[in-house]
Amino acid sequence: MAHTELLPLGAQAAILSAVESAYLPDCSGSFKLWGTHYRRVPETWAYPRHGHRFFELNCVIEGVQRTETAVGTLEQACGDLLIVAPGDLHASRNAGDASMAYWCLHFDCDDAALRQMLCAAGTTVFAADSRVARAVRPAAEKLVAAALRPASGDIAGKLGSLMLLCEMLAALAGAYQESLAEGSRLQAAQLQMVGTLARAIEAQIATPQAEESIAALIRRLGYSPAHGQELFSRVYGLSPQQYRSRLRLARACELLRDPGRQIGEVGEMLGYADPAHFSRQFKRWTGMSPIRFRCFGGE
Repeated sequence: MAHTELLPLGAQAAILSAVESAYLPDCSGSFKLWGTHYRRVPETWAYPRHGHRFFELNCVIEGVQRTETAVGTLEQACGDLLIVAPGDLHASRNAGDASMAYWCLHFDCDDAALRQMLCAAGTTVFAADSRVARAVRPAAEKLVAAALRPASGDIAGKLGSLMLLCEMLAALAGAYQESLAEGSRLQAAQLQMVGTLARAIEAQIATPQAEESIAALIRRLGYSPAHGQELFSRVYGLSPQQYRSRLRLARACELLRDPGRQIGEVGEMLGYADPAHFSRQFKRWTGMSPIRFRCFGGE
């Protein structure tokens, strides 16, 4: 149904008099694609333990990969698909006696229903012949193929990548939807609350001087803090506090990459009145001071 607030006078009658009508569902959301790459690595290769706020998809093309996670050791053979939930720490290595090839991509989206669906399975490996791996692989391989081509950086290329990301997410959601038990899905009102809470936390990063506690934000949305935090974790795969910390870290890294900004200024923009307090917090987040982070080129 068309939105009445967008219609001029008399349009509703024109619509109702139509002999035939069809509509696509309204869509609104934010998507991010990050770190899409292909690599062939030697038998001694290992990637250190780390975590991030993105969903990660990793598929072995040749060889065997072993990934250490909080839920145990996960092993991938050729064609197996690893999905890592946001915030889950993991470390990977070549588990074979020859070189290994794989592709990997990271993505994020703000659609609460989709996030809840993806987080329901947690960090896991889908066998090459599973419904999920077979559904996702074609679109994901298109993204990797695009990464292998010389990057133009123009708007057409970026929109093409987003189009492929949406194609992959549609395939992923379709495969997950059939396997996700109906009883484990959140109600629409709960998903709306989680989405509103996420937006409120994001707004706090931009205006830290007006920051409220997570408990206060949840109560304003009509939920108890414990229930609201549990629902948020089911959708985002991490607590509201962890989500806020990860957003604050991402913003800090972004600001520190600007050599024209003083360390104290960056801390102040994030709500830290004392530069030393900000430096200590940044080191807890990353294992290095803001100055050292800049020395390494912000990587």
